[in-house]
Amino acid sequence: PAEVRTEMDERGARFHIRASESSPRLARLRRRLTLPFRADEMAAELQDAHASLRLRYDALQDALNENERTTEALRQSETRLRLMLESVEMAVWDWDLPNDVLALDDVGQKMLGFDEPEVSSALKSFLQRVVEDDRALVADELRMALETGGPYAQQFRIARSGEVRTIIARGRISADVKGGPLRFIGVAQDVTDELRRTERYAHFGRMIASSPLETYVIEPVTLRILDANAVACEHLGYSIDELRELTLEAIASSDDIESTSAGLAALLSGDTERVFGMVHHLRKDGSMYPVEATVQASTLDARPVLIGIGLDVSERLVAEQGRRELERQLWRTQKLDALGTLASGIAHDFNNLLLAITTSADLAAQELPAGSPGSEHLDRVLRAASHGKALTRQVLTFSHAGDEARVPTELGPVVQEAMGLVTATLLATTRFHADIAESGCVVDADPAQIAQVVTN
Repeated sequence: PAEVRTEMDERGARFHIRASESSPRLARLRRRLTLPFRADEMAAELQDAHASLRLRYDALQDALNENERTTEALRQSETRLRLMLESVEMAVWDWDLPNDVLALDDVGQKMLGFDEPEVSSALKSFLQRVVEDDRALVADELRMALETGGPYAQQFRIARSGEVRTIIARGRISADVKGGPLRFIGVAQDVTDELRRTERYAHFGRMIASSPLETYVIEPVTLRILDANAVACEHLGYSIDELRELTLEAIASSDDIESTSAGLAALLSGDTERVFGMVHHLRKDGSMYPVEATVQASTLDARPVLIGIGLDVSERLVAEQGRRELERQLWRTQKLDALGTLASGIAHDFNNLLLAITTSADLAAQELPAGSPGSEHLDRVLRAASHGKALTRQVLTFSHAGDEARVPTELGPVVQEAMGLVTATLLATTRFHADIAESGCVVDADPAQIAQVVTN
């Protein structure tokens, strides 16, 4: 303005502003700016101001960098969350309650069967997809969650493309400043396949539990026992937890490990569908028992496993051994019967010979005069023939072709006669002495058999 004039000395060290009396603002400026100052003081103040601005700039830059790091961390976190949700096929939904608009991600659209990511008339549209039997219960649970503001968790079924799927949904309600429901945010997961796998595994578990045979589920690479039924635990003497810590080789005898490994290698390579053989299982106490084992490849919960089935054949082997012993006894009996039949025929023929010998000896003894030296020899022939006849009777008794002749028999004379026959067969250097009581000892017996006992 024309009212303001600036004066400067030769060094430029002083400044003056003169103003009219009628301008208060210029008067104030004059009072402030007419104060003398030095250039070095002004430079210091400028440096301080620059330093202060620099600090503020650095602080602002740090804040911007921190904001970028936070934004990047948030982005990475959102990416991880999205990947996690996609990996488990979990849908995210956001229900705008005042406007009744449901926002879904791609998984949610596919899961619930909606074509658009935003669905108006959300409650009605959603309930139309719920199976009729579950619809009332789902509506009640949603209404209760909206009224109480509490967490929501429910399992229900939906009809989609002619197929019924089971869904588990969880969510929370956020309120506005007045406490009214504003948004309903949550996640949902299709658990149909998981429930089917669980049911199949439960059915498989019931089959194992009810099996009268030892049944094992085995991991094919490490051969670790994943599961076993009560029969296997009882036979081996282990608890189920102890068995799950063991491998198949731990319950096999050392003699069977090589053959078992070769069979399992052929099974895992696909050369055969199953392996069958006789092995010996090793109990917890160290004892062994024979088992007919069958192992085949299978799948459980979409992972490969080996199913082993074992039959304890201890009792069967004992029974088979007893049967073989009975067969041997029967064979011996049949052989003895055959020998008896043969002996019976021989005995009858021998009896005929003895009859001829006895008749001839009797006739010869009658023709000899009394006291003839030949009479003694004929008497010995007759006694031997009589003994031969008794032996023949024993053969017939053995072969069941004759009957035992049990009569009251005095043992002394029978033993004495048998001694005479035995003595004649002994060597000259052998002496045989019999001490027979004088008093009679009478028993009910076959004299021929008593004589045979003494002779034997």
